[in-house]
Amino acid sequence: MKTSMLPARPLLAPLLLAALSLPALSQSVLQPGAWERNLEGAVQDPQTGQYRTMQSEQRRECLTEASLKTVPYLDPAIQQRVKGGSGDCRVADEQRSAEAASWRMACTAADGTRRDLRFEATASATRFESVLHSTELPAGDPARTVHVRFQTRMTRLGECTPGMAAP
Repeated sequence: MKTSMLPARPLLAPLLLAALSLPALSQSVLQPGAWERNLEGAVQDPQTGQYRTMQSEQRRECLTEASLKTVPYLDPAIQQRVKGGSGDCRVADEQRSAEAASWRMACTAADGTRRDLRFEATASATRFESVLHSTELPAGDPARTVHVRFQTRMTRLGECTPGMAAP
């Protein structure tokens, strides 16, 4: 199932890339095998404060031991990918263990737009959950502030089957 209503906002694109990745903590915890990945991107309605889904996706894929080692990290190293076209970024409050990770990042674009990110994840051999919160504050126009939430939930289904897609 795949639904997309993602607005074409250049500062949101790196966040979606981030939400589709696995964190470094997963490499030491997640077991190779067949996994179901559920992704949801939601934007907060400024009038009600409620989040509404702007993108959701569900897919099954085969994560091998080798693919777990090469999946892009969703940790402060993402700064390098985000920083490419989005300005200067700083990471703070980084915490990580084998089963959990969290960090904050603040970026300022060349036009003065600020983006604040907060990431939290937990993992076990058979489950993974993460939430990435982002607040985008356009320079000179606080009324256009955007709050976005990306959630990833993964469950190990068992062994990979022939023909199962890889990430």
